Order: sequence, then structure tokens, then C-alpha cells
Amino acid sequence: HNPGLKDRIVRRGDLRCSILETLRHDTAGVVSSESELARLNAATRVAVRKSLHALVLEGEVRYLQRQGRGRGVALRTPA
Repeated sequence: HNPGLKDRIVRRGDLRCSILETLRHDTAGVVSSESELARLNAATRVAVRKSLHALVLEGEVRYLQRQGRGRGVALRTPA
């Protein structure tokens, strides 16, 4: 009955879950940088980068291409 619970069970409650929940509920799906996401999750940039890489491979998160410095991070909308 709770679709978000499945994501947490599959990922065993690690940083990937926190990133998805932060993107879904705290930032409306978009943050300006990996550094901002690290601050919001109280994690290191290295840990966030590794978790984002895993989420990209899983198809849950995609990077937005922006002009200028940095890359935005956006939650992929379900198909």
C-alpha cells in the first residue's frame, strides 16, 4: 500500500534512500549541485557522488545539463 516503502526495502535504507526522499519531498525534485545534496543529507560529497552514480545506473535519477559551473540533479519522473 506504500510504494515508497518498496524503494527503502530494496536499498536497505542507505544513503540512496535519503537522496531519493530529499529530492522527492524537500527540493521538489531538483537541486543545484551535488554539494547542496550533500549538505541536505549531512553526508560527504564523495558518498553522495557514489550513491548518485548507483541511482543513475538504476534509472532513478538523472543529471540535468546546465550552462555554467556544476550539474543539477533531478529526480527522473516515472514512465
